[in-house]
Amino acid sequence: MIMDCKGSEEHLLSDAVIRHFKDWDFIIETHDGFSPEITARLTSRFAETHRVAPIEVIHGREKADRFQPPAE
Repeated sequence: MIMDCKGSEEHLLSDAVIRHFKDWDFIIETHDGFSPEITARLTSRFAETHRVAPIEVIHGREKADRFQPPAE
């Protein structure tokens, strides 16, 4: 499931929903600017049922110089 809900992820992804979709893969764009610490809270919620691999977004010119794909 791919989600980009501009800060509503926390309301849509309750513990019950996450457990129900324990066999699904998720890509979730979080917006800590809209909901402070949402990334940390969702990471904690998913930790019990999913393998969590946050990917930091690098803006602007820094992308080419700093981006490192996550290690497998």
